[in-house]
Amino acid sequence: MNNILIVDDDAQMLDMVELVLKREGFSVARAFSAQDALDLVETVTPDLMLIDAMLPDLDGLALCRRLRALSQTANIPIIFLTGYDAPFTVVDALGAGGDDFIRKPFVPRELAARVRAHIRRAAYYVDAQVPVVRIMPESYQVYVNDREVLLTRV
Repeated sequence: MNNILIVDDDAQMLDMVELVLKREGFSVARAFSAQDALDLVETVTPDLMLIDAMLPDLDGLALCRRLRALSQTANIPIIFLTGYDAPFTVVDALGAGGDDFIRKPFVPRELAARVRAHIRRAAYYVDAQVPVVRIMPESYQVYVNDREVLLTRV
């Protein structure tokens, strides 16, 4: 089960987004401010974050920049949620490190679909060690991470 962090100072919006995501099978953590979110990610690493652009203590763009600077959240997908009257643009949100931008009010099925798409895409980019392969054609030898692979002649 994927864990989603929702950061919004509007309790009704938090309730509605949480309901939509729980109905889709996601686990949800909530934060009412940027500082709550920063405190929470110290102990729990979410699979995706939904951030309101307008927060009481720090705007969503600044929060996004801080989350991108932390190693444990640097590559986690961030989707901005904001009202039509927000002074921020899509360009500002994406420039701050956001991955997507959804205007309020939004269609619940679209929100769920975008969350699933970003989580699916992020799963392809997990940190994995790529083996180092060296091929020595003159001696017919192959090394993977400095271990020789025995080859047979055909």
